[in-house]
Amino acid sequence: LKARELALLAAVGRHEVKVFVPPNVSLLITGTELAQFDDLNIKPHQIRDSNTIMLESAVKDSGAILSKSVRVEDSLDETIQAIVASVRDEDSVILCSGGVSVGRHDHVKEAAREVGFEELFWKIRQKPGKPLFVGRLDNRLLFGLPGNPVSAYMCFKNYVRPVLAELQGTCSPNHCITAETTTQISNTGSRTNFVRVTVNKNPNKIACITEIAQQGSHMLSSIVHADGYIVLEPGEILEPHSLKEVFLF
Repeated sequence: LKARELALLAAVGRHEVKVFVPPNVSLLITGTELAQFDDLNIKPHQIRDSNTIMLESAVKDSGAILSKSVRVEDSLDETIQAIVASVRDEDSVILCSGGVSVGRHDHVKEAAREVGFEELFWKIRQKPGKPLFVGRLDNRLLFGLPGNPVSAYMCFKNYVRPVLAELQGTCSPNHCITAETTTQISNTGSRTNFVRVTVNKNPNKIACITEIAQQGSHMLSSIVHADGYIVLEPGEILEPHSLKEVFLF
């Protein structure tokens, strides 16, 4: 409820209304190879952890309550314990980062099953973000996001954020515009592609989009420099001056 809604309620004499309780979200970050972003003594096998601060901010921006943010070692037992703790705390959504692929250090999917989560789906024919895992236990959801930062962000944007909006009684948070391509943009692969683009808005003209050059799932610059993304199905080709729906960040 913001200023306009509160004014209307006051005008009609309503001093009590039913509201949605913001969902509690626990964030579990897996990956023994991760180092703190401010660590000055990173070992050769380590990388700086950018997912924690990114997903913490994304959860808070969604209006949900971040109940806790926990680092979890690449161990099945520790992953099970972390998920069990979130279930006991009655968190509505458990958000895991990493550990959902097929490597010997990927334990999120197995741990979720051990705790009692029913697998809703695992792996989506999309790029980036193929190894997304989603499970359900009663009215609680667990999202296993890929470890690559861009994949994690795009999966949060497309799957987690709409769920958090629904739990708060609001409509889809995706803001879209229709824009025109300046060059050819194509998807020659076999997966649906979320292509990051920049948007150039011209007064009294339709906006124009340009594909970001670096589209790798490890390239954070592809979401930092982009204004949004378009969805291209396998084999889809957009010629110059084609109109396309753009999902804004």
